[in-house]
Order: sequence, then C-alpha cells, then structure tokens
Amino acid sequence: MTVADAATYIQASGRTSRLVAGGLTRGLSLILYWDKKALRSLEKRLIYYFHTFEVEIKEFESLNLEEILREIDEDRRRFREGKGGGGDIFKTTLVVVESPNKARTIAGFFGKPQTRIVKGAVFYDIPLGDRVLSITASLGHILDLKTEGGFFGVLEENGNFLGIYDTIKRCKKTGEQHTEIEYLRKVCGDGEILDKISIIQALRSVAYEVDEVFIATDPDAEGEKIAYDIYALISPLNRRIYRAEFHEVTPRAFVERLKGNEGV
Repeated sequence: MTVADAATYIQASGRTSRLVAGGLTRGLSLILYWDKKALRSLEKRLIYYFHTFEVEIKEFESLNLEEILREIDEDRRRFREGKGGGGDIFKTTLVVVESPNKARTIAGFFGKPQTRIVKGAVFYDIPLGDRVLSITASLGHILDLKTEGGFFGVLEENGNFLGIYDTIKRCKKTGEQHTEIEYLRKVCGDGEILDKISIIQALRSVAYEVDEVFIATDPDAEGEKIAYDIYALISPLNRRIYRAEFHEVTPRAFVERLKGNEGV
C-alpha cells in the first residue's frame, strides 16, 4: 500500500509563501518523485484536504520557470516595500446555524477550529481562503409569543394584529421552555434556568465586529422564523446580512453559498 503524507507536504510547501501585512506572497513548490502511485496518492489526499478549491499538480516541463520566479521575486519586493495588495487581508464572516452539531460539522470541514466563548455562547473560528469564519448556533428558536397580554400574546388594534414576543427560557433540569420566567420558576424548582437573551447578546456582540453575517438556519417554516428573529435583532449593528439555505451540508455547497451573497 502506498499512501502519501499530505499533511507534511502542506506544512513544508507552505514555507514557500508568507502571510504579511497586505496579503499572501506567491510561492513555488517542486515535488521530486520516483513512484507514480505515491504522487497520485498525494494529489488525491490534497484534493481531500482542499476539496473546496482546485488542486492541480503540473509537470515541471510545462512551466515557464523563469517567469514564475520573476513573479515571486516581484511579489516579495512589493511587500518588502510596503506596496502589498492594500485593503483588508481577510474578510470576517459570522455564520449562524440552528444546532451546535451542525456548527461543529461545518467548522470541521476546514480543519481544526479555534473555540471561543462569547457571553456564554460557543463560536468556532476557522480560516477559509480570503475570509475568517466564526460559526455558532442559535439553539433553535430564540423568541416566542408571550402568554400574557392580548390573546396569548397577540394584540388586536384597529383590525391589525400585533405579536408580543419575549426571549425563550429553558429549565436545564427538565428541558421545559417558556417565555414567562415566573411560570418556569414554579415548574423548574431549584433547577437552573437558561435565558436565550444571552445568545442574542452574543450574536449582537460578534455581529458588530465582523464584516458580514450569514443566517444559515434550516430551509423550512421554523428556520425562516428563526432567521427573521435573528435578522431583526442584529440588523442595527450590521447591515450586511444574508440568508443562506443549505439543502445539503457539504464543504463545496457551503463555500458556494457564501459566494452567492443573496441579501435577506
């Protein structure tokens, strides 16, 4: 059995380029091989690692080495002189899904993410090409109608209906959810009560920091309700908010959807 060590190749070849202020310099990696099976194995494993990008190993004879080396030297010279690409190196993107499992799955597509806690909510940060993703979960619905006021939280005014919403609270011991904290205290007893106001605060905090937000809740009626609530709550802090629907959770579908940028 012939299996290439793609991880070591990525680490070694990565030293041919540099991430500097203003962008990423060009690099050139040459592979010396005597076993075609090993080379093919390396190519397959690189495609697996970088399945969202094009991977192509070219024959040395097909390259214009002089031109490539000239471009590399010119690229490095520009960055040394502070004339790099200009603007931001990376775009920062917040992605909100419904479940923690989906958040971990998507983050795991692109390597081992860094985990951080913001106001009690878990965010998975991972670099992806020209952007840095921060992926988190809403844990389902975050708002619901109150049971007090009007008819089960719905007021009628001059023929119009107005819903009164509040954050959802959940008894950690029993799993029961309600918008009224007083009711939940009665049924929860000494159990801890979690208020989704903390998730809202975390989403607002991170949405204010990033360049754009993708709301990737499920493509069904409940997902649309969750997406609308999140949009309404964070839109004052970030106007670049997009709706992302995934009918298949794959790395390629995820990256293609991020490039779509269909506004909410």
